[in-house]
Amino acid sequence: MSSLKRRITAVATAASAISAGMLAVPSAASAATSGSCGSGYTKVGSYPVTRSWEGTAGYIDVYYSRATGKNCAITRRISSLAGKAGGIWVCIDQSEGNARDCDGGNRNYRYYAGPVFVPGRGQCIDVHGGLNRRPGDNAPFTGGAQRRHCG
Repeated sequence: MSSLKRRITAVATAASAISAGMLAVPSAASAATSGSCGSGYTKVGSYPVTRSWEGTAGYIDVYYSRATGKNCAITRRISSLAGKAGGIWVCIDQSEGNARDCDGGNRNYRYYAGPVFVPGRGQCIDVHGGLNRRPGDNAPFTGGAQRRHCG
């Protein structure tokens, strides 16, 4: 086989392998909406992340695992904003306890913040989150719920 044919075959094989690999790996956005908390978690609520004059920019999704007794939350962007960098955060707290877990803060995530976890058996939880459309946005979209999902 000539050198040129070997190169063409190698490039075609590599392109095929790369394409197959891309199809097999879910994007971060689809992973967020299909259960970023792990197996055994069921979605129990979703709260809009809004700014009054612009509407909804994302959602705080809450999950629960009967097996572990833990609640989990993520804040995710709506699909039209997915992939755009900007501050995004999520916190989950026990309403009457001292367990708290947060993610995000000053980080510029493109798809979602979290997952964050707290024990949920016999507890109510509070969830809070927000996001910016772009880095440096000084009026974030916010959302959340208090004393929800009591287990």
